[in-house]
Amino acid sequence: MEDNVYLYGLEKNLSSFRAIGFTVPRMIAEPEKLREAIKREAKKAVEDGAEVIILGCTIESGFMKELIETLKVPVINAVVVSWKYAEMMVDLYRKVGLVHSKVFGYETPPKEEGWFK
Repeated sequence: MEDNVYLYGLEKNLSSFRAIGFTVPRMIAEPEKLREAIKREAKKAVEDGAEVIILGCTIESGFMKELIETLKVPVINAVVVSWKYAEMMVDLYRKVGLVHSKVFGYETPPKEEGWFK
């Protein structure tokens, strides 16, 4: 993820990049410790000058509002953003017929894979 910041030329906008050191199984097993670790590292990021916190894993979802209230900065949650993006795309399709391009990289999966009946 950090490489993407440099790939897209956004390094000047990065205050800090912090890892919490949890594996996915540990995130599931210790949700309160996960919450405290995220709060701690997010607070440090704000102290580093971060104006926005971007959570990097969907398991970190569920306490975005609490983080916003505690840190007083926007928090971007991958789960919420993904659902809102999907909702927007459905609205655009229904209202104006806009869909993603099917020209190159978005080929329909083969029927043998069982995606479509």
